[in-house]
Amino acid sequence: MKQTPDQPDTIATGAQASPAEIRTMLETTPHSSDHFYAHPVPQLFGNFLSSDGFWHLCQMAHSFWLLDAIASHQAEIDHTEDRFQLWELLPVEGNNLAAWRLTMRRDSGEPPVVTQEIPYSDFPLSEGIKLYCIHDDERGAATLMLPKEY
Repeated sequence: MKQTPDQPDTIATGAQASPAEIRTMLETTPHSSDHFYAHPVPQLFGNFLSSDGFWHLCQMAHSFWLLDAIASHQAEIDHTEDRFQLWELLPVEGNNLAAWRLTMRRDSGEPPVVTQEIPYSDFPLSEGIKLYCIHDDERGAATLMLPKEY
């Protein structure tokens, strides 16, 4: 596990990848991450890391806002109880996929601990996305990753 101090540019450039291209990336992402990228603004979010797969998702989907949204909730979460966090971004029905709901649960089937309404996003995956965030007390860091990277 290597933390990458020289992370790639966080500004997505070029056209947003198509949903098919993003799904292919999600399916072919390795089951572990070789690099972990520190949040670009540690002064605001502390020691918050992202896996290779999640970083590539942000780049392809132009969705670094999702990284910021999840990182911004870490201060209100009790990490002694919530070392494992299941985050889901799902479309709000009846809004032409423009409105989204971001939730964090302790596990599948549990009630949400965090809910954030997102009135508009052009997030390209109509089915939404599921992510894991794991808090590591030894490193004092939370790491956001794709489920297959866990």
